Amino acid sequence: MIGHFGMTRFSTAEDFNFEDPEFMNSISQIHSLLQDSISIKSKPMESFNPNTIDYDLLISWGLEPKVAANMVKYRKAGGHYSKPEDLKKIFGMTDSIWLALRPWMKFNLRASKSKVREEYIQSPYTNKNTDRVIIRKDLNEVDSVWLQKIYGIGPVLSKRVVKYRNILGGYYSMEQLKEVYGLSPEVLENLRKNLFIEPGGNLVRINLNTEDYQQIAAHPYISYYQAKAIIAYRGQHGSFKSTEEIKKIHLIDDSTYLRVHPYLDF
Repeated sequence: MIGHFGMTRFSTAEDFNFEDPEFMNSISQIHSLLQDSISIKSKPMESFNPNTIDYDLLISWGLEPKVAANMVKYRKAGGHYSKPEDLKKIFGMTDSIWLALRPWMKFNLRASKSKVREEYIQSPYTNKNTDRVIIRKDLNEVDSVWLQKIYGIGPVLSKRVVKYRNILGGYYSMEQLKEVYGLSPEVLENLRKNLFIEPGGNLVRINLNTEDYQQIAAHPYISYYQAKAIIAYRGQHGSFKSTEEIKKIHLIDDSTYLRVHPYLDF
């Protein structure tokens, strides 16, 4: 089949015609020959969004751990996949792995009316009689380059917003932007106008039963001493049965719990 298909004729991503049923059928057959690079193990492959898929699922498909880890690490560092070719930037991603994954990739561009939200606002760069359309974006998905489109946000502030998002594990409230150093009330208002947070969005959570005190203390809402207290409580009472159990720890008051509980898991 490979001799007939002629893999060398597809030298660039632009040459692939993913709308051609015959081509996709050939890819499916070629996929069975790529078991040395990626193989179906406990779970069959299915459509996935590279911006949301987790490490464990990638591993369950047979993806090499270093490649799966690099895919997730790229997102956590503020990166965003907007097209299949973006995954070729990932260290360890070979052409054979990319070809095996490509037919299953789906990208949520938020193009539906329920996802895309538009507002007409006065542009600071045009005359007073000219409006421009700003397509509101999810705060947990935008990159630092897009943020610079918002009036008052430059390279430094945009990187701070993304960096703090990565440290937190994602924003669950627009109010958390007040914690980013250097954002004036005017800039905060501009961010609120042009961004939203998707309800039920994925946050990076802290597993109270498996992570050590250094991992727990890495979160900005938990101090070193609180993290040590959580580990000590776990050692004395066994695994946490709910996130609310940490309220039994004297160092963790109600205000701390309310701030951090969206990031907790057990």
